[in-house]
Amino acid sequence: MTKEIKVKMKEYGITSVPTTIIDRSIKFVGIPDFPWICGDDLYMKLKKDYPLKKDN
Repeated sequence: MTKEIKVKMKEYGITSVPTTIIDRSIKFVGIPDFPWICGDDLYMKLKKDYPLKKDN
């Protein structure tokens, strides 16, 4: 694991794998239990249900 990866993990608060970060605004942790079919509908669902929350 590189220093760059460690910095990103700390920045996004990643403590478990798999974690998916999308557009610095969505954070999904774990394996999804819903269809992960790329498109606008999925993006809107993820943005609404899984916003990235940074601890400041």
